[in-house]
Amino acid sequence: MGVAGLWPVHPFHQLPLHISDFASQFLEQHAQKTTLLEVAVSDGFNSNPGGQRALRLGIDASIWLRQALASPYAVYHGGDTMISLYRQCGRLFRLPIIPFFVFDGPHRASNKRGKAVKYKLLPNEQNFRQLLECFGFGWQVVRIAPGEAEAQLAALSQLGIIDAVLSTDVDTLVFGADRILRVTGVDKNSDSIQISSYSASALAENNFTRPNLIFIALLSGGDYAVRDGITGCGIKTAVELTRTDLGPRLIHSLQVLPIEEWPNFFVQWRVDLTTILRDNPGGTLTRQHPGLAAAVPADFPDPAILALYLTPDTSPLDPLVCLNWKPPFIPSLARFAEVHFSWASQAGILNDFDKHIFVGLALREVIRDVLVNDGEVAESAMAPYSFVITPVRTKYCKRSQCEARITLEISTDLIKAVGSKLVGQRTTRQSKEELTKDWEE
Repeated sequence: MGVAGLWPVHPFHQLPLHISDFASQFLEQHAQKTTLLEVAVSDGFNSNPGGQRALRLGIDASIWLRQALASPYAVYHGGDTMISLYRQCGRLFRLPIIPFFVFDGPHRASNKRGKAVKYKLLPNEQNFRQLLECFGFGWQVVRIAPGEAEAQLAALSQLGIIDAVLSTDVDTLVFGADRILRVTGVDKNSDSIQISSYSASALAENNFTRPNLIFIALLSGGDYAVRDGITGCGIKTAVELTRTDLGPRLIHSLQVLPIEEWPNFFVQWRVDLTTILRDNPGGTLTRQHPGLAAAVPADFPDPAILALYLTPDTSPLDPLVCLNWKPPFIPSLARFAEVHFSWASQAGILNDFDKHIFVGLALREVIRDVLVNDGEVAESAMAPYSFVITPVRTKYCKRSQCEARITLEISTDLIKAVGSKLVGQRTTRQSKEELTKDWEE
């Protein structure tokens, strides 16, 4: 889904734009620039809203799949998306985050941006689900949404089941999510995920309420519009119109009026809209728009399109659901790597896990100890492997947060577990026994 223009528009730019651009153009100035690590620590581990010492993060799995398919690596390697997804999951695995992945379901809108849409599994979708299981992000935290994944994530956000939605756009805000973390890049040196954080409450203080976001989508053309809203209406004009009561009045009236009264309401509402566009009576707009006033369709807005924004298909939700830590399946993850990646001999897997996976296991062991002290979990409920964690030095990083540098002593059991499901289909110069002995030493 997309609402083009929402993320800065050039002050003189007035071409019609899709509402997914809105964030970079208008909302970015209201965002907090930070990293996913800082948010996970401050709003997850420290604030502890879900009692798990973690940030509960909703993620649209279908967006991840489509981005992986379009990545330069996938294009170069003939569409192999799994290494990109593996690396992204690895970044989350090393943070105090409990991810909640949602896939688009079979009942999503049949027409988007004027084109017919048929539901089908994306390439490597089944492999992606298997990968999530290996990381411990598995079926317990994956739901097949009846319709749009963004709508399902927004519903989870409203119930407090998740703390934020990780996304590349602001579509879930249109559906009613409380907070979005928009990925803006990954630091090549530190591998940290750079984000812009948007909260619905902060945006509402600047007039970007949910009714106004829906109003902008209707005017400038969202995913569900058969046509591009009102022909010639750009994001800048749509945002100026949110200074009126047209958006809130439209949404409120549809929620309280009987259906039989809708036609009469729409007639008067369209008169008010065209009057404001043509005459600009209150000086709300920067100028009059007689051409736009004449272009308002006689059937605008379409109640069916409004319903898709206001009451989208979602799975039944239990507000008492609690997301918990789940242990990863390290032997299965090693075997998954062996099947999918050319570098994944046993030596290659151990070297890769040493850089990207073992630190995540150690993090889980630290969090398990904290949760035991909190009285939240039994001592053996979370981390299946033991590490010897030795502090090396302590320093202060930015924002006066204490940072400890540590070394990890990896257990023999973990090294043996990594190789326990491998079948040796990738070549290596050493035998499995020799590799295990070297790593033990």
